[in-house]
Amino acid sequence: MKTRPSENQQSLNGKDALPPSIVRKIKLARVNLWWERAWPALWPATGVGGAYILTALLGLHESLPTALTKASLLLTTAGIAALLYRARPAFKWPSWDDALKRLEAMNGLAHQPLSAYQDSAAKDTGSDALWEAHRAWTERRIASLRVKLPRPNLAAHDPMALRAALGPVSYTHLT
Repeated sequence: MKTRPSENQQSLNGKDALPPSIVRKIKLARVNLWWERAWPALWPATGVGGAYILTALLGLHESLPTALTKASLLLTTAGIAALLYRARPAFKWPSWDDALKRLEAMNGLAHQPLSAYQDSAAKDTGSDALWEAHRAWTERRIASLRVKLPRPNLAAHDPMALRAALGPVSYTHLT
């Protein structure tokens, strides 16, 4: 039976542990995965906050009665809080296996070499030399792994491109 060490055992089990350079890349892949999930979930709250700030920069609040200005601030704050509450599942930290799969897919590696490298040979199943040759081959395959930049694909979550409206309007007002 093949067993894979857990994330915490990576540094404890020297023979089955991934090289430190690969572990760093896996950790970076986890950060990238988290950002790809978190940013689209944060966008609605950021957009509402940006819209409020934009109206304040344009001076629209100055012409409103104080009660209405306070009510709009309260509604904006409540809206941001509700949007952030709804986005909570997106802030879950990606698993070690998610990062392995991401790195393998990102680098076009078939047959899960990162997972295979962490495996150990089953007892009495063959030559130790064959297993070591397999590990050496796998290590050569994973030596050149690259971690690419995150791709949060915000356009898919903002089909009306509302995000584009905040930038130019605020920039032209401030210049």
